[in-house]
Amino acid sequence: MAQQTVKSVLRGSLDDLPTLNSRLVRIFISSTFTDTKEERNLLLEKEYPRLKSYCKEKYGLEFQVVDMRWGVPEEASDDHLGHFTMSTGDIQLSETAFLNQKHGHKPIPSSIIDTEFELFLDTLRELGEDTGILLTWFRKDTNSDPAVYVLQTISSIIPEYKNRTEESIKQWNKIQSELQYKLQLVSKKCFEDGKIGEAEKHKYFMSVTEEEIVNGILRAPGQVSDTCVCIVRIIEDIENNLDHQKVARFIDLVNGKVDSEAQKILSDLRDEKIKKRLPSVPRISIKWSEKDGINRDEHSDYLTQFGNLFYTSIKQRIDKAVKDESNMSNLDLYIEIHVKIDKNAIVILRFLGTSPDSSNIWRTFRSICSQIMFNIGEQIKEIPEDFNLLVKFFHDLLLNYKSNRPLILLLDSLDQLNPENGAHQLKWLPKTLPKHVKLILSTYTEGNTIIHLLKSMFPSDNFVSVPKLGEALSEVILKSWLKGQNRTLTQEQFGIVLNAFKHCSLPLYVNLVFEHVLSWRSYTPLDQCRLSATIHESINDLFSRVETKHGKILVSRTFAYITASNEGLSETELEDILSLDDTVLTEVFAYHTPPYRRIPSLLLVRIRYDIMSYLSEKEVDETRVFFWYHRQFFEAARNRYLSDKQFCTSIHSMIADYFLGKWYNVPKPFQYSEKQVKKLGLKSANSEADRKVSAQPIAFTYVEAGKTKKRYNKRMLNRLPYHLSLADRRHELRHHCVYSYSWLKAKITATSVQSVLQDLLMSKKETSRLLKIFKSVQSTLGKNPETLGTEITGHLLPVLGEKGNSEEKKLVEDSLKAAADEWRPIPFQVCYKAPSEALIFKFQHKDMPLGPKLLFVSEDSSHALALAQNNIILSIDLQTGEFENEHQLMDPNITRFNIMFPGKHNTAIIGTSYQKQGNPVYLVNVLTGDVICKLNLEKSYPTVGLVDNLQFKLLEEKIICIHIGKSLDVFERSTGKLLHEFNMPISGVCISHDEKQIVIHSKRSTDITIYSLRTFSIVSEVKARQFPKNVLLMNMGKEAIVYYEDLSTADIINMEPNDGTVGNTLGHLDVQKFGYSSIEDIGVSTDGKYLVIKVEDGFILWNYNANKCHMQCIVPDSLKPEFSVRDHVGYITPDNKFFLVGYEGYILLWDFNSAKLLHQMEVGSSRIVSLIVMPNCKSLITTTWRTNIIYLWELASMISDETNYQPLILNSSPRYLKLNVAGNIALCRGISPTELVVIDVVHGIISKQLAPKMEAMEPMITPDGKYAILRKYNGDEVMTIWDIQTGQLKSTLPLSSDQAKDYTCNNSVLAVYLYASTGDNNMISLWSLPDGKPLDQFSAGKVGLLNVFFAVYDDSVVYTTQGETSQAQLIIYDTKLKSDVFTYDNVLRAQFLQFNNHNCPEILLRESSGLTIIDARNRRVVRKGSGKPESMLSVDINCRYGVDKFRNVYDLGQLKFLFQFDEDEEENIKPSRHTAPKIVPEGTHVLWVNLSAGLLNFGSIKSQQKLGVIAIHSIPVFLQISAIGIVMIGCEDGRIMMLQLNSPGNAGDILNQSILRQKTTKDKSVNMKPQHNKKQESKACVLV
Repeated sequence: MAQQTVKSVLRGSLDDLPTLNSRLVRIFISSTFTDTKEERNLLLEKEYPRLKSYCKEKYGLEFQVVDMRWGVPEEASDDHLGHFTMSTGDIQLSETAFLNQKHGHKPIPSSIIDTEFELFLDTLRELGEDTGILLTWFRKDTNSDPAVYVLQTISSIIPEYKNRTEESIKQWNKIQSELQYKLQLVSKKCFEDGKIGEAEKHKYFMSVTEEEIVNGILRAPGQVSDTCVCIVRIIEDIENNLDHQKVARFIDLVNGKVDSEAQKILSDLRDEKIKKRLPSVPRISIKWSEKDGINRDEHSDYLTQFGNLFYTSIKQRIDKAVKDESNMSNLDLYIEIHVKIDKNAIVILRFLGTSPDSSNIWRTFRSICSQIMFNIGEQIKEIPEDFNLLVKFFHDLLLNYKSNRPLILLLDSLDQLNPENGAHQLKWLPKTLPKHVKLILSTYTEGNTIIHLLKSMFPSDNFVSVPKLGEALSEVILKSWLKGQNRTLTQEQFGIVLNAFKHCSLPLYVNLVFEHVLSWRSYTPLDQCRLSATIHESINDLFSRVETKHGKILVSRTFAYITASNEGLSETELEDILSLDDTVLTEVFAYHTPPYRRIPSLLLVRIRYDIMSYLSEKEVDETRVFFWYHRQFFEAARNRYLSDKQFCTSIHSMIADYFLGKWYNVPKPFQYSEKQVKKLGLKSANSEADRKVSAQPIAFTYVEAGKTKKRYNKRMLNRLPYHLSLADRRHELRHHCVYSYSWLKAKITATSVQSVLQDLLMSKKETSRLLKIFKSVQSTLGKNPETLGTEITGHLLPVLGEKGNSEEKKLVEDSLKAAADEWRPIPFQVCYKAPSEALIFKFQHKDMPLGPKLLFVSEDSSHALALAQNNIILSIDLQTGEFENEHQLMDPNITRFNIMFPGKHNTAIIGTSYQKQGNPVYLVNVLTGDVICKLNLEKSYPTVGLVDNLQFKLLEEKIICIHIGKSLDVFERSTGKLLHEFNMPISGVCISHDEKQIVIHSKRSTDITIYSLRTFSIVSEVKARQFPKNVLLMNMGKEAIVYYEDLSTADIINMEPNDGTVGNTLGHLDVQKFGYSSIEDIGVSTDGKYLVIKVEDGFILWNYNANKCHMQCIVPDSLKPEFSVRDHVGYITPDNKFFLVGYEGYILLWDFNSAKLLHQMEVGSSRIVSLIVMPNCKSLITTTWRTNIIYLWELASMISDETNYQPLILNSSPRYLKLNVAGNIALCRGISPTELVVIDVVHGIISKQLAPKMEAMEPMITPDGKYAILRKYNGDEVMTIWDIQTGQLKSTLPLSSDQAKDYTCNNSVLAVYLYASTGDNNMISLWSLPDGKPLDQFSAGKVGLLNVFFAVYDDSVVYTTQGETSQAQLIIYDTKLKSDVFTYDNVLRAQFLQFNNHNCPEILLRESSGLTIIDARNRRVVRKGSGKPESMLSVDINCRYGVDKFRNVYDLGQLKFLFQFDEDEEENIKPSRHTAPKIVPEGTHVLWVNLSAGLLNFGSIKSQQKLGVIAIHSIPVFLQISAIGIVMIGCEDGRIMMLQLNSPGNAGDILNQSILRQKTTKDKSVNMKPQHNKKQESKACVLV
């Protein structure tokens, strides 16, 4: 595109607009037909498929060939549409001409201008020629301007021609020859007489092919050599074979001789005119063949040369076109430009949905941003690719707009945007604009959610409803459109139209009328000039006309496929699908047999041309598709073509076959009709043919710059499940899609987890377990698609042990193989909890704090707003399960926001308790996550302290700030101005429903005061009988409930100030009769009719109006833990159907009417922090104390119980894990000190529970795994030794809790570090294992920096003590010599170089200068190095490498730093010694956890690169790797994840081992007795 054109367009010119972006390569083939049969067959068989694959694989483009000569149906011939000239907007357009030695058929013009036609009549009469035939076949149409004579349809004069009888064909051929003779005769005469010019004369001698070449090449704008190809073939000796019976197919003959006139015209075109536009025209010469002139056997070399020449020529032009388009696309200028600039304003207009680019909000934004920058004279910057950054860029561009000319943006038809990037959620829409920037939007209002969203975002006076056009305006518009087409109507016809406008004058109806009356001739009988009265009827009339014109079967099937597609089909897809439809092909090829059984593309081009006004092009799945532009067209087409259920199913089934690739390179059977069998002389009606349809792989691969690249087939991934479902082919939906690992992986990577969820919902009954898994892992899987295999096997691994074969089992096998084909830890046992049937979505975000409670829900239950760490607010779409919006309010280094309270109308106020630099607050839209405004309140509270001491109330016009115990202040909501101060020790506040009054009660006071929020004066005062705990307003503020600390009674007090009885006690509620001494809290139901009275172990629901107990809800004893519950919450659902209680990690559900406990469900292993019941009463949200996950649950599904696979799990969160040297036995203690279990690592089960009643500290296991050393918290004999195999106590050491501070062991000796109260003379005592007999005791000096170290050989102890300096001293003590035998000073840190307890006599010391290795056995320094790790190192089994807790890797051979894994990773929570990174036994890879994100990362030491992640779905509490390659991760939710390390290439072994283990696990697992009944099902890795 010329630079001048770019500037012209952007400055407002609508002339010569650049071509729109395209995803279609369309090749037009122009040539004569009979002489190119072999060439066309070759192209169809080989070269078109090659080019189609090339375009799709390398560029993701559609490829279509339109052959002007092939497949023109009989209906088209009747209307004289045997030739058809087509213009297109595809930038990769290529006109390809084959010019040989045949000029070809010369058609009769379909219309002739009246002056020319009448001149011809007069001239023919002068020549004595009869004009009757011309007057019979041509009729004057005065509706055309200028008037024309129109060639009549053949069947209107020869009715039998419709049936294609032999006599009617002969009759027409004779008439055609006579018409052609007379027109050529008279045109030549008029030219000789100077009455017409050469061009006027030549059109009567021009062939169809010549006309196409003139329009496609000679008159084409620009450099045609970039888009057009011409190949010339000459049969050198053809004139020597004029007596051959087939020579007329290859050259024009007249009476058996060469037609010299035709050859002259052809030679002039081929050898002169084309060469002026195409300098390089390949010319191939061949010899005539006695067998058919040209045949494959004798001309194979020529055909190969021709095919390669064609392929190479087209491929080169495609490559160049794509490159040129890419260069222009980078400008973001030509994509979709509609600009109008007048003297007062810059107006930027987009007709959304009218093209692929205007259907995509991302592309639309980029072009608008470029235009704005151009028009304000700003240098065009690099526009962000990321959509969220692009939205911010667009908003900033508008907010910073500084031109002196107003800017108006008009986006028409928001509903026509495709939903990608949340276009329909309107997150991209700016909510505030500068004064001189205006935004005008339009959308269809019926049946779409966009209008409802808009109305929730903007005031009602911002909306204007578009009225009907009205009769007068409709008439004006119609006449204007007709004039633009050089058409008009007769007076009588106008009368018919105006009468129709009285019944309907909607814009779409006017357009339909216009399209219809364009076909009315002035001679059309009035009884045929009919208009329907409604849009629906008019659309059906249009469909009928198209069916009549192009064939009912072809059109009805075409429209059925378009409508059934739901989102549209590309031209190639529609052509391929119709080529598989034998009902269509039998009709199209009723009179001849094509060389290949495939729909002629020209037929579809014709149909589309006739309805192009009602189709819109858009980009879907990176493909340009077309679909009905108006909803009413879709509805009319659906009713007309898909109303029959069986037929509709067959249509979807055909589309499904196409996207399955079922018939790619596979002959499809078909049957000839009886007429065809007879006509063609066939022996059988049965046959088959390859339809040459496109391949449908999951991904296309291509080579670029020597590298194999992949492009996902998004069309197949997205459309196949939809059509399989509607075709009722459920088994194939499961087999090919939702239970296919490769398909799932590709779809998640190419699209989203949300789209997979939609596919699973189509077969919910058959895929419910998989559906629940995907819903529970959506947030992490969406960010990390590579974890798919781990998610599936980690949930469903026991399926491998089931008998028989199933799709689910095959999915697990394929997932396991895929994970094992690369270096990735894979599930060793079930890793994850089975998602509940009630779980809708699980939301996990790296910035979400533990126990998130700053969370609110929109009034329509569609969105949630959360305040996360670092001042980030997150908008969550509760309908799709996605984080929709995320932005940071302020730099957290300035202040940290930690307060959020809700207001009315989907607003929330966000503030901070850190008020050293003022009192900033943000008002945020809960529905959209957008900031409404930022305010700096005039008063701040620098001494707030605890966050709970500061509260906000957000009213319509005011903001109330409550500093508990200090003051209450009222601010103006719009400005933050301080309106009033209540300087009193505030205890509690409540606001009247109409926000006119505020009720305040102070600390340590019985006064309850009502103030006016308008004047801030006292309205009335009442006295409570003692200090109130809280006050609740009831009955529209006329009454109050006052309850007190440590009292079982609450008072109902009159608060009506006007009746003289204010302050009087109206009644009481007393819970003492239910056995409770106090009321902990009181809440109110949504409708204000019920009170929720919280008591010690449950709730009492009180009917307020009746002043009596409605029901009592007591938590079952089975759920009560040993320790006291910190808190429990209860809510009545807004519809008064259920009562919900959050108790510790459980939700309890009662039927509100029957008072029956319906269900109790565990939602977490820690206390529920937030329980939010949705306003729509359908779902609820929970968060728990020790996780950062937000759960969304479906209420209706909470009642059902399920059986599912469960992981290795403790009753409480695991805290410590100790492994033996062999790595086959582990000792694990939970956060509950009485929960200590032995884990059989080989089988992945809990084999025993140790010391069930003893409260143990961090346990220890002997290297051989025989004994466990447990230390009690308190007592005189705290050190105990247990036999792991029998579970029996072996011995107890006489050491008190004041003495024993640390301990270590080998297989036979236990060392205990004894702490002296003075700290100067600590001791180390040695005891025999397992009998606990004393062996030795020696002084350890002062407390050192490190714990005791026990040597790997039995006669030495290694330990540290305080040296002469502040640093430590390392000492080796010989137990036989009973003396120190080695010392080393200035130690900062020390550790054994060992993998777990693997024997290694070397000690690694960290000094200020670097690292030192000591040989403990030979007691000497081995080597020193410069490395300075920040913590203890995890080392491999051969001590080659080490990694510290900050992921720094060290070479232990040279003791130097190598590199840091993932150095840019931000960790909100630093790893502890339990969660520090670990190196695998072989020393090839490192594993580390991201605590806040709940992820396990792994990387290669060789490549120094992170390789991938595995989702933990909880906060990890420890990470260990056993010597047998089992990774064990303790999770806050009680799970112990077990993963196995593998080497790529052993997938088969991994699979077989997993199958065997799952079959044997059930018999070996131990049924552990839990602490309370509810958790029994979560103790073993078996099907419960």
